[in-house]
Order: sequence, then structure tokens, then C-alpha cells
Amino acid sequence: MLDLYTIRQKKGKLDNIKVGVLGDLLYGRTIHSLVKLLSLYDNVSVYGLSKKEFALPKEYIDEMKSKNVKYTVCSSFDDIPADIDVLYHTRTQYERFEGERGREEFIIDKTILDKFSKDTILLHPLPRNEEIAPDVDDDPRALFFKQAHNGVQIRMALLLQALNINEG
Repeated sequence: MLDLYTIRQKKGKLDNIKVGVLGDLLYGRTIHSLVKLLSLYDNVSVYGLSKKEFALPKEYIDEMKSKNVKYTVCSSFDDIPADIDVLYHTRTQYERFEGERGREEFIIDKTILDKFSKDTILLHPLPRNEEIAPDVDDDPRALFFKQAHNGVQIRMALLLQALNINEG
């Protein structure tokens, strides 16, 4: 819900959007929640970019397909439309694995981000590793710190709803 709130806050809509999901699509629970929630809206396209071993599970692809969400598997940043509305990157959770940690394959730095529209927003559930370079932190499209801050309002609203408290 936090991610949808942030997207809607910045883009003004949740229908008719294109979202790129990147990184650990296999284990990333925020990615799983996001694609399920995006499936509730009209004319949504999702582009998935990850290492093959971290691809989005078939069950999520099938769910999106059943709700008329177009899903495209990408092999590089070049496969993602330059006018995409949202880039949502997650970190690979290497702590799940034994052995040597691999290098992140898809890193968003200033050069990569500049391939996309001035209206594209960049989100990340934090914490991050090297998948988003610090040189994008000052870019107005990088909203991951704002996204984290929005969590306060979302949690407050959910608590009010759960406790059936009407603030008026």
C-alpha cells in the first residue's frame, strides 16, 4: 500500500501506468505485493528485469495475466521503455545464500537513470546495497527516501482503520 500511495501521490493515478520491477523478483515480498496490487488497476504494464535465477515466479505472472496486466521479461535496461512511469528496484537478499556474494547485475546510476524520462520515478523499499548508486540520491526522480517517509502516514491510516477510529 505504501508503494501505491507513493506512486499515486507523484503520478496522480494508478491506472494506465508502466512499471519496471528490478532486482530480486523471486524472493522480494515488496515486489510480490506490488504486482498483485497493480493487478487491481486498468491498463497496467509491468516490465521485469532480474538475473534469471531471481525471475518473478510464474504464479505472479499468471495472476497479472488473468487480470489483463501485460508482463514483459527484460534482459537489460534497454528493454524497458524510456517513458516508463516507475522503476522499482529491490536488493538481492544475499544473506539467504551461503558462499560468496555475487555482484549486482543491474545497477541504477545517474547514467542509467538519465536514459529514462524526466517524469520517471525511482522507488526502492530500502535498505539498499549497490543496486542504486548514491549519485542518484539528489535526482528529483529518486523518491525512495520520500517513499520510506510515507510509511508513517500509511501505518497511521491503517491503524485508524483497524481500530475503527474516525478522525474528522
